[in-house]
Amino acid sequence: MPSKPLYRDPNYVTKRQNPWKFIPGTSPTYWKDICALGRNLTEDSKLSFIPPCVDDSGDCYAKIDRFEIDANIQKWDNTLVGYVLGDKPFYIHLKIYVTRLWKPTCSLEVHSRENGFFLFRFGTKDECNRVLQSGPWLFDGRLIILKQWSLDIGLERDLLSSVPVWVRFPCLHLKFWLNTIISRIASLMGIPLFMDKASTSYEKLAYARCFIEISASISLPSSANWKLTVGKLLK
Repeated sequence: MPSKPLYRDPNYVTKRQNPWKFIPGTSPTYWKDICALGRNLTEDSKLSFIPPCVDDSGDCYAKIDRFEIDANIQKWDNTLVGYVLGDKPFYIHLKIYVTRLWKPTCSLEVHSRENGFFLFRFGTKDECNRVLQSGPWLFDGRLIILKQWSLDIGLERDLLSSVPVWVRFPCLHLKFWLNTIISRIASLMGIPLFMDKASTSYEKLAYARCFIEISASISLPSSANWKLTVGKLLK
C-alpha cells in the first residue's frame, strides 16, 4: 500500500502528466486497485495477505499446513515428469508432438518447468501408466526421459552416458535378414542388444526393429551406410 492514499486527478489531461495526486477528502485508492486497472482478474488469480509467524529469535516465517499440501497434490497424481535428452525443445512443438505421439484418450496438459523439464498431466491414471510403461519415446530422434511425479521428486537431470533406444530399419531386403548382418548395421549407431519378437520371428518384414544402446550425447542418424564385399555401397 502507498505511504499515503492516492487519488485520481479529474483534471488529468495528457499522458505526460501524473494522473495520481494527493487530494484530500476523496475516497482512497490502493495499489491492488491501481495495478488491476485494465486487467481481467479472476478469483483464481487473486492473492491475500496472511500475517507471517515469528519464531523466538524474531525471524519471520510462513507456516504451511499439511492439509493444504495434501489437498493440492491430488491434482498432480496422474502426472509424469520428463525431459528430452539434449537441448530443450520449444514448448509448443513438444506439446503438439507428444499429443500426436501418445494419442491419449483423455485430457493431456503440458506444463514447462525449469532446467528443461516438462510436466505431462493426464486426465486418467490408466493413460498415465500406459505412456509410462510403453515406449521408449523419441522426440526428433532424441529420447524422452519420463518418471512418475511424486511429492519429493527432484528436477535434476540424470547423468546418463548412454540410453537404450528402439530403432527401425525399413525396407530391409530379405537377403539381409540375418542376425549377424543386422548386428553389423545396428552397430553403426551403438551397441545392439536384441530385436523385437515380430522381427525375430519374421512376422513383420516391413522393417527390422532393434533395441540399441546409443550415446546420450548424439542424435540418431536418419540413415545408415554399409558396403558389400563386391564393393557396392548401400544406404
